[in-house]
Amino acid sequence: MKIAKATKKDAEEVFGVIKETVLTVYPGYYPPAVTSWFANELHGFARTAEEIAAGQIYALKGVRIFGTVCIKEDTVHGLFVLPGYERRGFGALLLRFAEKVIAANYPVARLDSSLPAEQFYLRQGYAPEGEGGAVVYGERLVWKKMAKRLRED
Repeated sequence: MKIAKATKKDAEEVFGVIKETVLTVYPGYYPPAVTSWFANELHGFARTAEEIAAGQIYALKGVRIFGTVCIKEDTVHGLFVLPGYERRGFGALLLRFAEKVIAANYPVARLDSSLPAEQFYLRQGYAPEGEGGAVVYGERLVWKKMAKRLRED
């Protein structure tokens, strides 16, 4: 098992991990229209391919890809672990990897937490810094802005 930058040939599999995770987990927290927006727009295939091309997505690979993390400057933009692989430490492993990448250039890691991931990030030492919000297909979407100090400057 290793974490490596996703490549163009990984795009379908990476998107599959993201979409399966969103469509399995998010319906317990968000209305159907918002879940669809997460899966098909915010984390849709076109955006995933762009982020892979920009070198921002890393994949956790074993026999297959079962986890991904997207890093944009000081921000963890998305972290996904297939539902069958949750609660085994893989999310924490991906997050620690992202924090090391971020810490090389920034003292603080930031992220916008989805509702299902909020408790996970709190357990990993992230603190709320406020809320963000938007209206998606007529539905109100709210998320927590969170941060964690990685090093002192």
